[in-house]
Amino acid sequence: MKFSRFVVAGAALAASGGLALTLAPATMALPVAEDATQMTTITMRVTLCEGCTIQGVNAKDYQGNEYTGPTATVTNGVATMVVPTAETVGMIFRISPVKDPGLNAQPLIAMSYDNAPANTTTTVVKAKKARFARPCWAGTNESAYTMSVRVRWTKRFTNAFENNVMTRAPIAWAAPSQPSLPPGLQVHFKKYPKTNGVLAVQDYIICKTS
Repeated sequence: MKFSRFVVAGAALAASGGLALTLAPATMALPVAEDATQMTTITMRVTLCEGCTIQGVNAKDYQGNEYTGPTATVTNGVATMVVPTAETVGMIFRISPVKDPGLNAQPLIAMSYDNAPANTTTTVVKAKKARFARPCWAGTNESAYTMSVRVRWTKRFTNAFENNVMTRAPIAWAAPSQPSLPPGLQVHFKKYPKTNGVLAVQDYIICKTS
């Protein structure tokens, strides 16, 4: 082998006081591609909504420009999703029961009721008596965040326009309340008192992030 003879010759040259050359295989460290997008794993511990699905959404305008996150199913009381950290500021969370309650609106998780500060304890009684709820989360800079969500269910109610009996709707809220952003949406209804506390929308929610 030519390479072996060259090594032996080089060793002999070194022994005689000549210049010895050492050959080593050339190596090059390739740059590692870095993803500049920081991600956050959101873990929600949810009561009384097994099988429900939760999805984080961040709408930028009323023209459909929005971030739509992955759908997470509540399994054994836990739903987990991974979203861009920057999108958590002004994010709302859709919660969809296994059986459609017939609201003709999308239920959301309330981050707070009646502008309550973060870490406020909310009971189902307080939720039903509240006039407004904020669905917009102020977000986080952390790579992992855990939030507890309580769900209670309304009694069956009747559609005032079509006189149809509707199934039970979810009253869902963060417990304790989370840092939240405007706007506040009505959750107290004179025509539908059985749905008091339910936060649900038919349109985009543009959160006030600045």
